[in-house]
Amino acid sequence: MARRIESAAFLLTALGNIGMRVPIGWYRPHLETSLALIERATTGRSDAIIDVGGGESTLVDDLLARGYQNITVLDISETAIDVCKKRLGAASEQIHRLVANATVVELEAGVYDVWHDRAAFHFLTAMEQRAAYVRNVARSVKRGGHVIVSTFGPEGPTQCSGR
Repeated sequence: MARRIESAAFLLTALGNIGMRVPIGWYRPHLETSLALIERATTGRSDAIIDVGGGESTLVDDLLARGYQNITVLDISETAIDVCKKRLGAASEQIHRLVANATVVELEAGVYDVWHDRAAFHFLTAMEQRAAYVRNVARSVKRGGHVIVSTFGPEGPTQCSGR
């Protein structure tokens, strides 16, 4: 499964490098539900938030616009991270960017107040990957922190964008 995730990241990166936009079925221009959940979970604008799989997402734009100051975006695709950086311009200097796989990256312990993931967990189909992901969450989210993970529900699609 790790090879499948890396292959998907490679494909999206390769297509992005030649200027080809890939339609992604779960894309939303603004993540109102996620924003509302983050607003409820945080106690202040300096709370540490990580957006896992947030590469090209505009969530970081909306968080910055609301005054959040401690934002990390983690994505397996460097191209996606670069798209975000370019879109944000000078504001991109306000965010931390990590190009990594959420199941193997070594994040600092007890750093994040909010872990947000709307794009990565549902790709983890092997039990050992899910366990590694959960270990990373448990290690890096502060005691009393919040974890927001969106996945497909029982009535949702059985596959993601043809995969």
